[in-house]
Amino acid sequence: MDNGVRAPEERDHHPVRKDGPSVLLLSINPDLQGDFGHFLNYEKRIGQVCRSIGVAHHCLCNVAFETSLPHFSPVFERNSAYYSVSVPVGKAKKLAVCRELHELITNWFETEKPFDRFDVVIVFIYQSSSITAGYLADMEWPDNFHIICNAFWDFRIDLTSSEGTDFARLKHSGSVSLTAMSVPHGEQIYNATGCCFAAIPHPPPLVSDARFFELLRASAVEKADRYRHLPPTVLLPGLLSIGKGKEITEEFVASAARENLPAQVMVRDRNRLLSQEVPETELGNLRYMLDDFSDSEIINFYRQADVAALPYTSDVFGVRTSGALVDCIMAGVVPVVFPDTWLSHICEKFGFGIVCSASTAAAMSDGISEALADLPAQRQRMFIAAIRYMSDNSWGQFLAVLLEQGGQGAALETVRESSWSFLQAARKAMIVLLEGQTDLRTLSADTERWRLVRELFDEQPDNMMEERA
Repeated sequence: MDNGVRAPEERDHHPVRKDGPSVLLLSINPDLQGDFGHFLNYEKRIGQVCRSIGVAHHCLCNVAFETSLPHFSPVFERNSAYYSVSVPVGKAKKLAVCRELHELITNWFETEKPFDRFDVVIVFIYQSSSITAGYLADMEWPDNFHIICNAFWDFRIDLTSSEGTDFARLKHSGSVSLTAMSVPHGEQIYNATGCCFAAIPHPPPLVSDARFFELLRASAVEKADRYRHLPPTVLLPGLLSIGKGKEITEEFVASAARENLPAQVMVRDRNRLLSQEVPETELGNLRYMLDDFSDSEIINFYRQADVAALPYTSDVFGVRTSGALVDCIMAGVVPVVFPDTWLSHICEKFGFGIVCSASTAAAMSDGISEALADLPAQRQRMFIAAIRYMSDNSWGQFLAVLLEQGGQGAALETVRESSWSFLQAARKAMIVLLEGQTDLRTLSADTERWRLVRELFDEQPDNMMEERA
């Protein structure tokens, strides 16, 4: 299986700057429990862009991840929901959990003698919460540490009554920063508390920035050819967690509207939540995809699809982000999404996809039909929107936000200045691609523009650190 884990001879070692101070991004990822999937992909992408600009990267993961990879240390016995204290527990329990998290991080660091060479350590907790940030801000950290808690689990938290969290104090904390998980989330926090926090970008977990643009162009060419020779394909990419519309998908699969669609319908059902009720893997225009798939296979599913139905509901995804939507953007798949969600916010902001009139199976069916009826125009909008989306949500932009939030100091300022141009490569790519003629056919065939884009990502900052053999 293509799990993205490199062979020993390809593995990187911790880099050491020859010419001065260094910065370490220490990623806290208790949900990383295996050598395949979203959480490993996230760390791989962060590691790639860190190494490109001279920042070291290391990940503290779950003890279930039995790995010999040098950038990963199994430390945590519980998952991020536990360490984010997002479930209703008393103040004493919340404090105890946050102390445990603090001790796990600091104790690990103290035992890793080679790591004391870093002048700046940015500790980034992607799946954290405002409550955790509030408690961690009261604890003592080494002088060279700065903690960034992304408020991922706040979609379960009442911001107006978050015990232990003082948002105004967090805004001015010297050791701990809070980030919103999305722009709508930042607006929600501001409306509830009057405090403004930076929102982290949402880049594509499956691919690097450079690979995103390669796949975008390739998918545009492939889909234009498929449209001339094959019936369209509708993809429902998954039903693996709360808020992703299992009941709505069940109703859609059983409906006459689905049966009458002029398209092949592919439903990913890895946990057999639907197919156990309808055992056949193929029913008319319906096909279930039941197995685990590699990253490359998942990318190919999106490349073969024309429309994707993402029935994510506002109770969970009102401000929470969706990797599936970003996969659609990358592969030129027209998304059909529900209103009042982060997904609809992105579709409306960048001008692509179909936002349904309601969060129902019938509305989703109507949205799919609307997308299928206008595929060429929908693809044109998708292509332009993807370039614009990536300019704001590249991995370069992601790391730029972390560096900006990561505190003060000469070492950090040096990295910010020397890497700024490289981290803006996706924004430069947008200028190159969208200047002048921008229709899909002409732009996808313009080899000179795509050569210029490729060169943007080939350039390395002057402070690119050499790796220890």
